This record gives sequence, C-alpha cells and structure tokens, in this order.
Amino acid sequence: MAVLLNKKTFIFSMLLCTLACGTPLELHSVNPGQTAALTATQLQITGNGFNDQLQLALEASGLKISLGNIVVESPSQATASIPASAPADTYDLVATLNNASAILPEAVQLLGGTLRLIFLDVEQGDATLIIAPTGETLLIDGGPNFLDRTLTQAIAAHTDREPDAVVLTHHDADHLGGLVHYLMGDDGTAGTGDDRVPPTTYGPDDDGSCTSQTCSRFRHLLAYPFERAYAGTTFQLGEIEIDIVSSDGDLGDGPFANEIDENEKSVGLLIRYGNRKILIAGDLTGGGLDTTDLESPLSAKTGVLDVLRVSHHGSLTSTPQTALENWNPGLAVLSAGTHNAYCHPHPDVVERLLNHVESIWITGGGPDPETCGHTLTNHEKMNHSQGDITISVSADGTIDVTSQNQAND
Repeated sequence: MAVLLNKKTFIFSMLLCTLACGTPLELHSVNPGQTAALTATQLQITGNGFNDQLQLALEASGLKISLGNIVVESPSQATASIPASAPADTYDLVATLNNASAILPEAVQLLGGTLRLIFLDVEQGDATLIIAPTGETLLIDGGPNFLDRTLTQAIAAHTDREPDAVVLTHHDADHLGGLVHYLMGDDGTAGTGDDRVPPTTYGPDDDGSCTSQTCSRFRHLLAYPFERAYAGTTFQLGEIEIDIVSSDGDLGDGPFANEIDENEKSVGLLIRYGNRKILIAGDLTGGGLDTTDLESPLSAKTGVLDVLRVSHHGSLTSTPQTALENWNPGLAVLSAGTHNAYCHPHPDVVERLLNHVESIWITGGGPDPETCGHTLTNHEKMNHSQGDITISVSADGTIDVTSQNQAND
C-alpha cells in the first residue's frame, strides 16, 4: 500500500510540475539557414515551449542582434525578422523566455560577396576552379597534360591565388594529367622542392590499379598521397561548407558494387551558397553502356539542383532520365573538346537535358562530325564553344553566367 501511494504521489507531482512549469523551451530548426547579409529576412523557427513572451537573437563573435517582428504561431512555431543591419557571419540562434533559454548553434549563416565557379576550357578534359567570396580557392581536377595553355595560365586568368584545396575526382588522364603537371611546379619534375603542396587535398582511394605514367608521376608528388574522400563528410572553403556526396562507388551507405571502374569511383561535391545547390561529380556513371547507375540514387539524396556539371562530358554513361527528373537543374555545364572523337556530348544526353534545363553551356564545340556523324544542335538553349564558363552566385541567390567567348565578342 505504501509503495502504491508513493507511486500515485510521484505521478501527481509530475502532473503538477508539467502544469506549472510548462513545456521546456527548445529550438529545433530555422529556415532559411543561409541568406544574404545586410538584408532584412524573415525566419521560420521551430521548437517547443514558445509563447508570446519569446525573445530571439542571433549571436556571434561577441555580437548580439535582436530579432524583430516575432510572431508565435503555436507552441512549436514562430517567425522573426533579421534586421537589415546584420553583417556577414555565422550565428547561433538564442531563445529566451522568462528564466529559460535555448540555443541552436551555428543556425544562421549571413553571407556576403559572390561565389564564382569557373569551368575551365581544358579541351577534351575537365577542370573547375571555385573562388569563395572571401577569396579561398578550390581546384577540382586539372584536365589533360598537353594543352594550348597550361593549367597555371588558366588559373592565373581568374585569380593570383594558388589553390587552398584540390580535389581529384578520379585517376583518368583527362582529369589528372594537367593537375600532376601543375603540382610538379616550374621544373616539371615530381618530388622536388618546387612542387606545389596545397593545404587540403582529397581524392578517391588509390588502389594501385592505375599503372599509367601519369599515375606514376602523381605518386611521386610531394602533395601525394591525397586524403581519401568519404561520402557523407564535409570540408570548408572559407565560409562555404562543401559536402562530399560520392566516392569509390559509395554514396554514404556503402559501395554499390564489389568491383567498380575508374569513372564509378568519382568523387562528387555538392556546393551550397545563397540557398543554391551545385553538383560537380567527375565522370560519375548513370547506368548507360552497362555502367553502375550511381547518379539516380544520388539525385534522390541531393534533390533539386540549380547547377549541374554534367558528368563524363555528356557521355551515354551519364545523366539518366530519373536523375534529371530529381535534379531538375536550371543550368547544365559540360566540358567537351571541339571536334572531339569521343562524340561528347551524345545527342541522347543533350535531348534529355534540353527537356529539363533552362540553358546548356559547353566549353568547346562538341563532336567531330566526320567521326561521329552528328554535331551539336542549334537549339536556343544551347551555348557551345564558350571557352571558360563562369557562374557567379550572389549571397541573395542571384545566378549570372558569363563566358570567355562572350568577353571576346
């Protein structure tokens, strides 16, 4: 009887506490989590224990910015406004109510400046230079070795800063050759004192299966070995967080096959800025020509994109219909040589892209008509032979596209 009485007393006491104390104050999420600095923005906030006495603020670097126009829609939902005076930084969201407080760390990133993605014209190869708003640079691949201009010259056309980070998507020569030549330094010899050694490097597992002279030189670089990229991890480029979404045939849930080819190993990067999403994934395969379809399940994970760097130069191995339906990108960018004998991009891939995107941008002129029996369509969405293609993403999400060809007109 005493035990039963104590149990009833405990339950009654808990009920009284719940009624008197109310639901604990909690913060769960905020949307948008990324927006432009110095711009008034309304936030949608979820949590628990909200009422009309709720106060909200952003805090970072000793700065506290009170949010205005707080409207509590329910005990779990509220809206509030960031003042237009709030400067760029990454802020904690802090809630206070009576004597209680709650914090959501690094909940809101106020952005300043413009992100630039430069798809370098490296003929029938692939290389991308990314310049963060704060100036840090990321080089993804380096094209082939023998070009009319070196990778050093291509980078220098856009920045005087050497890459802070380098990502190799896979070991094919049209992605690795120019990168090895660049990292060897001015003397053109791997492993000597003038080798370039970027602070951050990532790449797929080097299992030794690549036996080319290019891979041999790669392994002699002072920058070797690159840190292995793992899907599901992230790294920073200035204020930008970059997600590794594929590597070694793994999208974060384990490899799709026991044996994968070089293209299927491709490292894929998802870049977010100004509430825009950009995917760059080397030669990642989409099931065509008996390859493993990694792009379709990846597209289900990433969701809608704003910019798609089309994998494998628009080969039939890439860009399946299912992936495009999930991605629904506004812009598609391809790197393909002029009169290339690989017949990139393939007409079927181009047709699929034209049915989904607002515009297609290609560095070179596309297939060799004599070898391939076809050329690029003159569709109004098509912009080929553009040279270096620059996509600028501002903090408010505005996207602009310019190209070397336009500048020379």
